[in-house]
Amino acid sequence: MRTYVIVTSIVFTLVTLAHFGLIASKPESISDPVFMVSTAISTGLAIWAWITLRRAQ
Repeated sequence: MRTYVIVTSIVFTLVTLAHFGLIASKPESISDPVFMVSTAISTGLAIWAWITLRRAQ
């Protein structure tokens, strides 16, 4: 289970970083509601996964 949480943490963090990178390179992407919702969800899941990993130690 711990390996799953580590992989999940890394994947959602990478997705979040990719979204923020796209926002930095294309500021007009902020106006896309689907993009912003998916960014918020991936950010929330990344935070949740890191918190879960930290509590498991």
